[in-house]
Amino acid sequence: MFFMNIKDGVADDKKVTCILGCFENSLVDNWAQVDCKRLAELTFPKFMKEFRERWLPHNWEQMVRTQMLNLQLDPSQKFEMWATQILSYNISLHNTTSHMSEDQLRTQLEAALDKELHAIATEEKLTLVTDLQKWMGKIRDIDNHRQLDRKRMLVFWDEKM
Repeated sequence: MFFMNIKDGVADDKKVTCILGCFENSLVDNWAQVDCKRLAELTFPKFMKEFRERWLPHNWEQMVRTQMLNLQLDPSQKFEMWATQILSYNISLHNTTSHMSEDQLRTQLEAALDKELHAIATEEKLTLVTDLQKWMGKIRDIDNHRQLDRKRMLVFWDEKM
């Protein structure tokens, strides 16, 4: 039996074998079990290509890309949850022409911020932060502070009324 060590990742030649028994959809699971031997011999990219061609709508990549590009941060949303949704879409586009690099993701996230958060980020000179994770962490911190201020204001106005 093969055991995964998440810290070290999964060896490339074991990736397909590891996921073959993990499908929740019974049709996909039956396909994987019936074709198990042949599928296990595929490289992971070839397996994913076949999987996508067989089980996803022909325009799935365009649909996911459009959903990702259309997400705009609403001031009432938490940045972290919103950004996680965009990152999830991008992960699903891995090994496709629509997958965004970290620089492209940064540009997309920055462009889709609400006006207030964008203005604060500009004032804080976050355009100078080039690392995506550091930039996202700083934006998250600013947004968390902003969300707390918003809650305090709501409590204040509720008490005044």
